[in-house]
Amino acid sequence: MLRGQAAVEYVSLLSVLLVVFLVFYFLLAQSHQKEASQDIWVLSARSIAMEVGETIDRVHVAGDGSNQSVTIPRRLPGGVNYSVYVYSHMVLVSVPGYGREFEWKMQTSQVNGSENGFQVESGSLNVFNWNGTIYIQWV
Repeated sequence: MLRGQAAVEYVSLLSVLLVVFLVFYFLLAQSHQKEASQDIWVLSARSIAMEVGETIDRVHVAGDGSNQSVTIPRRLPGGVNYSVYVYSHMVLVSVPGYGREFEWKMQTSQVNGSENGFQVESGSLNVFNWNGTIYIQWV
């Protein structure tokens, strides 16, 4: 047996084990990163549903002539596409790419056009109360 052969074999074995460990670590880290990214856009979608619903309720409770603005982002974090719908007593945020929906219940059903539901476009919205009916106007 040559001198140092055992040391070379030992270092080679450790190198192979280290590479295998790093590959598994990288795959596991990617999985956790994907889960964290989904958690961020899920929280954002829920927040949007809540913000739109609470804005509508605040304007309803404040009475005739009240108004408030709300801004809806174009996309969720990570560039995820979504849509916002207003129905009677409910705001729904739909994320079709992931088959997920998030809803927020509202006190009021007096939202103009909400009988069959309507889609709210992204951007700055003005929510106002006129004669007890809530209107949503894109600014």
